[in-house]
Amino acid sequence: MALTVGDIVFARAGKPAVVVNYDEKTEKANLDDNIHLVQDMCVNSVKNGVDPDAREAFNSVIEGVRNPDKRAEIDSLYKKISEMRSRGADARTLRYLEGELQYRMSRERYQPVQVCVPQSSIGL
Repeated sequence: MALTVGDIVFARAGKPAVVVNYDEKTEKANLDDNIHLVQDMCVNSVKNGVDPDAREAFNSVIEGVRNPDKRAEIDSLYKKISEMRSRGADARTLRYLEGELQYRMSRERYQPVQVCVPQSSIGL
């Protein structure tokens, strides 16, 4: 099983842990089961299999658009994704952000005035 540093896994006892080191050659991982670290790593959602740079980019965008008004947050996230797409940002990060946008729009039953996402991101 391929792991990435920062992935959330569950030990045999069912306790969550964070992968802090992974050796691909031996497939051995060092885990940290400190609950505060686990909570910090999944504060914006669990993103397993994502390299640390893409995970950090995702988290910084989500933190940057955080707003008590959820509709304003959705609008800000949509604008940020559009801006990143025009700059040629990492496609994987964009897909995760688009998924987060879709989730939030569904949760709030709200759409920005113009929502344009690639058909591939919604399974068409």
